[in-house]
Amino acid sequence: MRKLTMILAAAALLFAFAGTDIASAAAGPEVTFSGVFRWRGLTGDDLDGNDRAHDSRQSFDHLTRPRWTFKSQGGKIWGIYELDVDDGGFGESTSKDGVVVNRWLVDFMVPGTTLRFRYGRTDWRDPSTEIIGGAGRNRQDGYGLYGKLYGPLTLNLWTSKTNEGVTAASDRDLYFGSIAWKAAPAITITPWIAWEHDNQGCTTGDTNTQCGSVATPAAATTADFDIYWFAVNAKAKFGIASLNTTLIFQDGDVEYGRGSGLSDVDIEAWAALVRLWLSFGKLKVGFYGHFFSGDDDTTSTTGRTGVQGDNELERFSAPRGNGGASTARLDGPQLYTRRRYSTFGSGYFRENRAGGGSGGANGNGAHIYEVLAKYKLTKSLELAGNISLIRSAASRADIDANSDGDTVDAGDATYDSAKDIGTEVDISLKYQIYKELFTRLTFAYLFNGDYGKVATSAGVASSGRDFEDTWAVFSEFRYTFKGKTLK
Repeated sequence: MRKLTMILAAAALLFAFAGTDIASAAAGPEVTFSGVFRWRGLTGDDLDGNDRAHDSRQSFDHLTRPRWTFKSQGGKIWGIYELDVDDGGFGESTSKDGVVVNRWLVDFMVPGTTLRFRYGRTDWRDPSTEIIGGAGRNRQDGYGLYGKLYGPLTLNLWTSKTNEGVTAASDRDLYFGSIAWKAAPAITITPWIAWEHDNQGCTTGDTNTQCGSVATPAAATTADFDIYWFAVNAKAKFGIASLNTTLIFQDGDVEYGRGSGLSDVDIEAWAALVRLWLSFGKLKVGFYGHFFSGDDDTTSTTGRTGVQGDNELERFSAPRGNGGASTARLDGPQLYTRRRYSTFGSGYFRENRAGGGSGGANGNGAHIYEVLAKYKLTKSLELAGNISLIRSAASRADIDANSDGDTVDAGDATYDSAKDIGTEVDISLKYQIYKELFTRLTFAYLFNGDYGKVATSAGVASSGRDFEDTWAVFSEFRYTFKGKTLK
């Protein structure tokens, strides 16, 4: 009887502990379901600056992003899994929406430290969120270490992958490091450095695994990149004013293979961003400055890979260049930079989302001076707008496509010396229908300047037609929700 009692007691104890473990396991992490439903529209005209061409546009698009957020160990570990359900047109097709993974992330506390480690596909940014990572433009696979070092110092280290090759000479990575110093309760100074390393370059005729094969050699010459950005960001609040400014120096090389016959290009450029807001109760007034260096040399092609006589490029470029793949997304005039009130692409022929421009149609180092205002008409209704003077640091670069020292051959082009891109006026009305649902209507008008007009010869003004003004209206409904947390 005693043995039986001991066996039953041991069994009861075993099931008690097992029940606790099973209950703990069954509880699992906290899971929160949230997401976004977005529907937006656009109508515009003279988007190419030419009223003789039929370029008016009317279109809609929609996007749905369901997100699951996981949290366990009291927040020591958390993760995100987010889908993107059709980022395309609205009503363009009767087929079912496509689904892709927009973001996934695992983030956890490093044991015994105040630092955290994260890995996954997420937004890797600089402190301004405009040069690197703005509007999802560096949402790449990567990993990083961040958190408080001690006292007023905070660390942020990460690397993101544009191309993680499985063969030699096929990687393209961006590395970033910063230390934020809390100099005072309302002042934070953050020096940072970024390095873009790209060794995917090929020379025409290459037969290696990266560039081609014996049967199909590389058809074109492309470049390697080793480019650095040395910067400091400062944020301060004092009285009615808040200031956010970034100063950047860029240095590096665009490198071509030995057999290409092309010289490497040395890059030395700079950029500065200034954002100042003054608050007067319901009214806020802002003063923005965007300044990027340009380069007025004749080049073989636009962008940062063109061959120039001095083999030096002084026009600023963000990581991954200044085109659609760039990491930069300026918070600037709506039509020119496509971010402030809507990211819906209008098709404006001078659109420049990265600031530096290509040296071609969209600018050669933008200089933008802005006055902004926001006014709270009611608790749910806000009126915002800006007047933006847009100039280029240098005139549009002449093209010497075959690098023979003249601009008279087929494929060559010359442009006049105008630097005036235009003046843009934007007015935006936002109505918060409910806490999680808002609608916005934005009108943008750009008085186009003479920058980029074709010249009869280098530096000689064109006798052709002026560019017509451009306008567009943007609309949006956005429902952002957060569901219950489950365990």
